[in-house]
Amino acid sequence: MQFTVVNTAHEHIDALEEIQRLCYPTLDPSHLLRRPHLESHLRIFPAGQHVALYEGRPVAMSSTLRQHVDFEHSQHAFDEVIAGGFFTTHEPTGEWLYGADMSTHPDFRQKGLASLLYQARRDLIKQLNLRGMVGGGMVPGYRFHKDQMSLEEYAAKVSRGELKDPTLTPQLKNGYVVRGIIRDYLHDELLGNDATLIVSATPDSRPYGLSGVCEDDMEKHKNFIGGEWVAPTGDQYTEIRNPADTNDIVGYAPRSAAADVDHAIAAAHAAYGAWAGRPAPERGRILYKAANIIEGQIDVWAAELTREEGKTRTEARMEVVRAVEVFRYFAGEAWRVGGDVLPADTTNTLLYSKRVPLGAVAIITPWNFPLSIPVWKMAPALVMGNTVVLKPASATPIMALRLMGALHEAGVPAGVVNCITGSGAVIGDQLATDPRIKAVSFTGSYAVGHALYQKTALRLTRTHLEMGGKNPVIVAADADLDKAVNIVVRGGYGLTGQACTATSRVIVDRSIVDEFSRRLIAAAQKIVVGPGLVDGVQMGPAVSAAQRDIDNDFVALAAEQGAQVSIGGNEVSAQGYFVRPTVVTGVTADMRIAQEEVFGPVIGILQAGDMNEALALSNDVAYGLSATIVTNDLRQAIRFADQAEAGMLKVNQPTAGVSIQAPFGGFKNSGSGMFREMGKGAVEFFSQEKAIYIDGN
Repeated sequence: MQFTVVNTAHEHIDALEEIQRLCYPTLDPSHLLRRPHLESHLRIFPAGQHVALYEGRPVAMSSTLRQHVDFEHSQHAFDEVIAGGFFTTHEPTGEWLYGADMSTHPDFRQKGLASLLYQARRDLIKQLNLRGMVGGGMVPGYRFHKDQMSLEEYAAKVSRGELKDPTLTPQLKNGYVVRGIIRDYLHDELLGNDATLIVSATPDSRPYGLSGVCEDDMEKHKNFIGGEWVAPTGDQYTEIRNPADTNDIVGYAPRSAAADVDHAIAAAHAAYGAWAGRPAPERGRILYKAANIIEGQIDVWAAELTREEGKTRTEARMEVVRAVEVFRYFAGEAWRVGGDVLPADTTNTLLYSKRVPLGAVAIITPWNFPLSIPVWKMAPALVMGNTVVLKPASATPIMALRLMGALHEAGVPAGVVNCITGSGAVIGDQLATDPRIKAVSFTGSYAVGHALYQKTALRLTRTHLEMGGKNPVIVAADADLDKAVNIVVRGGYGLTGQACTATSRVIVDRSIVDEFSRRLIAAAQKIVVGPGLVDGVQMGPAVSAAQRDIDNDFVALAAEQGAQVSIGGNEVSAQGYFVRPTVVTGVTADMRIAQEEVFGPVIGILQAGDMNEALALSNDVAYGLSATIVTNDLRQAIRFADQAEAGMLKVNQPTAGVSIQAPFGGFKNSGSGMFREMGKGAVEFFSQEKAIYIDGN
């Protein structure tokens, strides 16, 4: 598209009509409405002071609607709003320019106009040789001219307080589309009131919009295969929405077909020999570089993770930091990859062992930790010399694709890491049965893991399964109740209870159960529930409508079976998938809420007459991942550690939370049991041992 530059010397009404003609060519001119006060205000408010109507609905919104619309949520203010536009100035010429900002209505996309608006913006940026474009009209475009201020410089000024903007923070660093309210800075003569700001990514970078972006073009992600971004066969995509705000589309993830899976496996298989042949320390250095890349963008990644999965900004930041730490831990393992020199039982014989990689491996990860679990599986696989095909959860695939970009930037060769998104039935089955895949590492539900294991067992493929838990906290009679409540709240409501190590059951000594329950209910009532990006929020939404419904169904069933729902069990808002922190009292061991994994902020309280009964209740489930006791009695703590049937045991600590260097895994239906994640167990799973005999005679 060739873009006409409209000069302020032109008659403003003619200029507006020219802009509408260029940017809304598919619209019937009779549907366009000009605001009568446009001409007198255009210079002061170059946001466009008009409302264009498309089939009777507002199409373009501007700052004149400030009195009617909260601009922080303008894309959600009216169901009828389907697109917006902005002007900005280009200094030093002083010319008014036009660019498109957002399209949120599916009818609008079907008309092809969303793509047109986005292309218009990109063409304009290229034509004028700009770093980016600012919308809303309140910031002159020259601020981002290539010889003046870059996006990075702007972000730095905001972070140092030289420019005031309460909503624009580090997102600007990497050229992402950002939206916010500008207040009281730059040219005061332009600031009559607040305005909406959109910053466009540079033409050379792939923009990942945080809000108000053109969905058709800006957020269609691709698979990462063979070192390249590859569109899925059939060009099919799945819409990913923010679980805290279902009007916010985070992006579109590829819906991969069998041909895409084969392509990824072939790329990993072809890259294996060269990658395995590199010295392990060289592989480690690449992982360390990836850690540094992620660390430099922690706040940006945390915000994106929150939008995709729903956890609070603090929790998301902790997850990103954990990913950095895991990369660095296993990067260090590269200098310790080795074997043993063993005593030979014949003379002049050298006998030693060494660990070698397996080949191309498949990694299948869940939605609740969309960054850290892919990293803690991939890092040991890569450092040991394997190549990887990653299949992230369908609900939260975008952070995994983001991870591919960091690894590529760090220098991981083409084909060594590959990521394909889409249906588990399509991708998972193919990964489980393809002979080029030498190992499968899976984290998810027991039902899916069990079905996967049946397929991999047919060809004796090395398989590691992590499949959830029904994790108890035993509160002994001598426990500090305030400490016990804090431990249960952190373990049960942190991460919205969406962790395989989350506290699901609390087994309380009968002599203190009433007082403990009262204190836990009081603590649950104080938890602030809401969107994770909002300051002060302590618990985010469920990841999806399906998970929210599972949470509520378990609570309703518990009530039907005779338990008491003391607090919670209902939705917070229809806008997102929120569930209140829930406490269910009067739970008995035969109830489903005492036996099955809920995976939400739902805690059931059981009571026990003594430690014998408490331990029996603790072990009376099909799972055995994590368990905690709260006590001041060392003898009881040691007895618990000896007799509790779980892979990870805590004393006076929450069930959730693990260390990188320690083995991670469970008993019974919580895992396959043969291998562990994290620590040396991860290195052992992703390698195999050779014994070498050399005759010196």
